[in-house]
Amino acid sequence: MTALRAPRHTGDTDALHALGAELDWFETALTQRMEAHFADSTVAGTGTSDTSAAPPAHGPSPLATLIAQHGLGAPERLLMALALAPHLRPEALDPLLIRNSVTGRRFGGTAQEEAGFRPTLQSAVFLLSGAQAHGDLHGRMTVARLMDEAALLRRAGLLELAAPVAGHVFTCPLEPGATLLRLLQAQTGPDQPPPDGFPASRIETNLHWDDLILPAPTRQGLEQIVTWARFAPDLAPDPRPDTARATGPARLFGPGFRCLMHGPPGTGKTLAAALLGQLLQRAVYRVDLSQVVSKWIGETEKNLGRVFDEAARHGWALFFDEADSLFGKRTDPNTANDRHANQEVAYILQRMEGHNGLVLLATNLRGHIDGAFTRRFQSVIYFPEPGPAERLAIWKNAFDGSVWLGPDIDLDTIAQDHPLTGATIVNCLHSALLIALSDGRTQLTAVDLNTAIAAEMRKQSRLKERPK
Repeated sequence: MTALRAPRHTGDTDALHALGAELDWFETALTQRMEAHFADSTVAGTGTSDTSAAPPAHGPSPLATLIAQHGLGAPERLLMALALAPHLRPEALDPLLIRNSVTGRRFGGTAQEEAGFRPTLQSAVFLLSGAQAHGDLHGRMTVARLMDEAALLRRAGLLELAAPVAGHVFTCPLEPGATLLRLLQAQTGPDQPPPDGFPASRIETNLHWDDLILPAPTRQGLEQIVTWARFAPDLAPDPRPDTARATGPARLFGPGFRCLMHGPPGTGKTLAAALLGQLLQRAVYRVDLSQVVSKWIGETEKNLGRVFDEAARHGWALFFDEADSLFGKRTDPNTANDRHANQEVAYILQRMEGHNGLVLLATNLRGHIDGAFTRRFQSVIYFPEPGPAERLAIWKNAFDGSVWLGPDIDLDTIAQDHPLTGATIVNCLHSALLIALSDGRTQLTAVDLNTAIAAEMRKQSRLKERPK
């Protein structure tokens, strides 16, 4: 097994604090379970689990991101802590070394001098079952459900099972999975590279949240996404130890968050996606639709499945640009091609709705997207072309006290007279800087800016050149 290392990147203190708090909670839960076991006469027949310590709420950290991305509840988190304890806090498992005075057996696990105590699925059964009558059966059913090969913990690479020690499945030692190991080694999330041939590329920016100049309603829509990321763990369904059913209003919600951003080109949709990733400390991957969509039946679904699986495994946010090409208005299934296209859309919607993470879609053509899809998004955010006030803020933010701003430049007039988007303002600045540098100057003039603006507007077909 790969040796565990302490987190070593930015945010090490937060990561170690979250991990320590998780192990403290595990120790408390195990202590409560042991006390209940040896005092079973006081709790017998209650029908409830004795590991009632509330799981901690972590601040921003890789562990908190993992918990939120996968919607992990207390049982899943206890199992992960149980698997990590031998490697990070082996003394926490000392109570499990006690032998049952009647059977002579330990509380699950194997003890070897060179390897120490290794918890098994039987250890998990003991931890998750109450001391009530039939508690062992209750625990076995719970553990079997959580550790099934198709269940989340194993599917997402959070936990693994080693070979059984005594021939049956509950003697299988419990081990941290590859995803959990990468998380603890600070090699997951933003720093984990995609596999070869992955049909998406990471989008990043050197700009910051304050550089995104938007109208108040648009900014409020983006802040809702930030709020969701912060409180996602609190939206998990309330667990009930005595039944498989969840309780509370959160059971009505699907996992993850889906947002459709729409508006004219150059209004900040892609930049907003990159800045959300920066703010939330999540890598954002733009899906390359040319590599995903295939004319061969089943290939598109296969490619998309790979994208969503990798994003779920590493906690990446997904960004689908030109989403209208995927979510165009559906047609009547008159031909095999129509039926195939509708099946692809249905598959995409299914994967989106079942995805635990953040999915962002952007389009310049909102009217081309089937209106029936709108209810599938938690938010729909409009990015309008900036008005004079927003344009002035963009111009001022671009210079921000720089020596490049010449004394003859009137930004108020420029912002008022030229209806440019944020992206075209950046293009104008780039061209104007080149004009000045080619003339040996390090300060722009009004002529430089006006020349660059005229060229950009001609390029955008907003200003026709007069014939000579």
